[in-house]
Amino acid sequence: MAVVLGITAALAAAVIGAHRLLTVSPVRVLDIVRISHNTKLDPWGRVNTDGARLFFTERAGDHWNLMQVPATGGDAVPFSETYRNMRVVSVSPDRSQFLAFTFAARVPDLPLWIVPIVGGPPRRVGNIRADDAIFTPDGREITFNAPDGIYQCERNGATVRKLVGLPGRSSQPAWSRDGRRLRFTLFDEIAGTSSLWEVSSDGENLHPILLGPPFGVHDRSGRWSPDGRYFFFESTQGDNQTVWVVRDSGNPWLAETLKPVQLTFGPNGYGLPVPDDSGHSVYVWGGQERRDAVIYGKTRGSFEALLPNLKLGWYAFSPDGSLLAFSHQGTLWLCHGDGSELRPIVSEFAKVGRMVWSFDGQRILFAAQRAHESSAKFFAIKTEGGAPVEIALSPGDNDPVWSADDGSIFYTGRVTSGAASALQSDISILDLNTSKIARIRGSENLDHPTASPDGRFLAAISEVRSGELTRLNLYDLKTETWTEIARGTLLSGGSWSRDSRYFYYQDLLAPDEPVFRYDMETRTSQRVIDFAPLLRAGAIRCGFNGLAPDGSILAVVTRGEGDLYRIDLELP
Repeated sequence: MAVVLGITAALAAAVIGAHRLLTVSPVRVLDIVRISHNTKLDPWGRVNTDGARLFFTERAGDHWNLMQVPATGGDAVPFSETYRNMRVVSVSPDRSQFLAFTFAARVPDLPLWIVPIVGGPPRRVGNIRADDAIFTPDGREITFNAPDGIYQCERNGATVRKLVGLPGRSSQPAWSRDGRRLRFTLFDEIAGTSSLWEVSSDGENLHPILLGPPFGVHDRSGRWSPDGRYFFFESTQGDNQTVWVVRDSGNPWLAETLKPVQLTFGPNGYGLPVPDDSGHSVYVWGGQERRDAVIYGKTRGSFEALLPNLKLGWYAFSPDGSLLAFSHQGTLWLCHGDGSELRPIVSEFAKVGRMVWSFDGQRILFAAQRAHESSAKFFAIKTEGGAPVEIALSPGDNDPVWSADDGSIFYTGRVTSGAASALQSDISILDLNTSKIARIRGSENLDHPTASPDGRFLAAISEVRSGELTRLNLYDLKTETWTEIARGTLLSGGSWSRDSRYFYYQDLLAPDEPVFRYDMETRTSQRVIDFAPLLRAGAIRCGFNGLAPDGSILAVVTRGEGDLYRIDLELP
């Protein structure tokens, strides 16, 4: 009995000591050094290093350049003209090769390549298509994120096997130093949230990384330090995007005692942490990026801020323009079209996303996520108030819009077809009265449906395997036939005029990012407006966001710039 009591007391003391040790972090920031200057780094393209250089992707008009800058700092220059529109996601352990994706648009499910860093042609990794990828720690295999989970294969793409199935898209895989654990970011595309997860190398023990409040809603981009003792990640809380580090115990029983340490503070946002070889510094992206809702003022002939007194997240005007719905901090708000008489209509959710008005102006369809649920769902609510009603769509379904009679919902359905082929999409219609679902014939590889107010047509954009959203298609609901009506470089958006005569759309990669309208009477497209003044004034992107009640163009303008920084740390 004395021996048992002694062992118990020793174990208790060890647990208490470990708890105290891990909750008091010795991490200190020693210095922050700017590496690059005046770049337009696109965070979607990632940041990687071969030890001597940093690599990143920079938007340059109608294309993206793969850029390089010395790790010690200096001017960023293109890596090679032949590597345009290439997204590097991993460097091999021996620093001789990249894992990279070629792309025409910033979309998932892209072809995977191995690219020699010095000389030699790129080589396809079998017929693998993925969202992200990384070499295994020994460099012999490749781990990649597919739409339905995480897979592994040999370097030539052979022997594909599924490591773990997941309920949503994942990205940013990171192996532990010993290769026993894989961490990654899991996304909820409907709610717009992300969280850090971990799985063992045998596919077992799948679980979220529990860091405690306020983490777990917008955490991503995790990387281990070279010695495996620390884990870096980025987290967005409110409007503040910051980089954190946490001591890695490797023991799930001690996970709750780990206290992340914040490494960066405003006013800039910081993210994409990449530890250097020494393990005592970490490279990060840093910059300011702001998205503003604007409207083209016909009287002044220029873009102006849309309701600057309101902090608009997702927003949508009612069909007659008298009301405006928008989301902010988990609440769906309603006000008059001029921003007056603001009132909440639902506030039970942790996150509220995209919303669409019914044509009669009586209901709003929106995406939302409750605090206790792991994924978002679609709901409809009456504008007069009441409880939201869940819409029976699957987690992979997206882009729901009302039919003209408000009795059905058109949406994009996506079917996962495995690790080596693209995610297939088509358009279906859900009857709200019978709950029956019917697939629209001929809608394979089409996306972003938009119904005309007169109930006659449905517009959709082609989603081909290469990710090139280049064709605008029109479906006649009466004759049940599809017709291609326009082509472009990267088509986006879509909005009908109130009389159904015009369909507006944007070509995001055409010079000056123009907006066009297709005339249903003349069956021709006309250029309506472009964003040249805003782009020349420093805007990064200008996205068409629909029509205002008076027919004016609405848009979201992204401004800012980003550079690379090195944070020197004391990591005992």
